[in-house]
Amino acid sequence: MNWSSKSLGSRLQHEIFYLLVRFRLLWVARGLLACVVLYYTIRPDVRRRIEPYLSHRFPEDTGLKRWRHCLRLYWNFAQGLLDRAILGILGPESCTVVPITQERFRSAVPPEQGCIILTGHVGAWQIGLCGLEALQRPINIVQWIDPQDTDKHYFQQNNEQGKHRISLINARDDADAALKIVTALCHGELVCLTGDRVTFPEEPAADVTFMGGTVHLPTTPYLLASLAQVPLVMAFTIRHTQPGKGALVEGVLVERMPVPPHIRHNQAAMRQCAQKFARRMEQVTERYPYHFFNFFDMWSQNDRTGMP
Repeated sequence: MNWSSKSLGSRLQHEIFYLLVRFRLLWVARGLLACVVLYYTIRPDVRRRIEPYLSHRFPEDTGLKRWRHCLRLYWNFAQGLLDRAILGILGPESCTVVPITQERFRSAVPPEQGCIILTGHVGAWQIGLCGLEALQRPINIVQWIDPQDTDKHYFQQNNEQGKHRISLINARDDADAALKIVTALCHGELVCLTGDRVTFPEEPAADVTFMGGTVHLPTTPYLLASLAQVPLVMAFTIRHTQPGKGALVEGVLVERMPVPPHIRHNQAAMRQCAQKFARRMEQVTERYPYHFFNFFDMWSQNDRTGMP
């Protein structure tokens, strides 16, 4: 069971929600969203995507209890996607960043120096960037871009990309992507990477412990931090519900990770970095179990990458 970045919904389905948001019919959009989530959680093929995580997080729960866990998790995920559209279409006033979150980012991210922001598919990574934007620094997002994907980041809505200092780097480009990342870091920019999903079969990775099992996590972020001699900051943001007030984003974990120099020659050090990241991610999921959105079997020996 491989992961794919391609959206489940069609372009038309996405446009329906965008239209409702533009007319500020948010209660209609959330009502329709609830129906969509219920439909998808009834489908066995969709439930199977999150089953590996639920079996590790709630090993004793089966049947109806397991389905309820699935429903709550997909509901949180869907609301995050809708909030991303709301933020992009209606503007920053539709999303509130907890003040201490910005303080944590400012304390952890050095001014005027390139920095790697390492996160995972946990929490509000879809809209957590609005907290980073407060630093007023160029931001680069490294992601696997599927040509057929219909999802849009909030800064891609309404042709307002020029208002945001955010750029996308396509991980599909491999060597070209690596060059863009290093260049951005050398120019004092921020580069956002995910540390919970191996993108390429040849990508450097390490086996670490996560939720009682062994997972294969990339070591590329630590190699890049060592190569460019820049700090690496782990960051996980969580979306909270504000009835009638839009999303509330909180940085529940923002922590700088020391990366030893010349780490490419030290396999043990790379594994220690990956293990520390896995432990921090585990701590966040223990506190917020319905905010884990990595929809493939991380623990399978036959499915070691998140590639489609």
